[in-house]
Amino acid sequence: MKRGYIVLSDRFADSTYAYQGAARGFIQEVLEMERFVLRGFQPDYMLFFDLSFEESDRRLQQRTDKSDRFDEEHREFKRRVWQGYQDRFQQFPDRMVRVGAMQDIDGVRAQLLAWVHRTFR
Repeated sequence: MKRGYIVLSDRFADSTYAYQGAARGFIQEVLEMERFVLRGFQPDYMLFFDLSFEESDRRLQQRTDKSDRFDEEHREFKRRVWQGYQDRFQQFPDRMVRVGAMQDIDGVRAQLLAWVHRTFR
């Protein structure tokens, strides 16, 4: 980052907040850990793939690839994860980029490309 490179990551503190904080009930502990570890650092952007809980659940049921331990969690856990991301978006609307994920993959790709071109050109 010091050299001006763009750094991409598929997980960050927002995921920890959703999965361990909101879904597992450790919000205060996660926030304390964030303050200690990140010391105020936040990414410039976080892509928030906004999808209704019902559609997310439907897509998960249709997957044919290998599931992970989070896929095997009960429905209420998944709802709390979903709500955690919704809450985080409300907390940080300036850095969280909403991507409408209710559409097909081509529509999502078009949104992403448009955002990348607007942001990084």
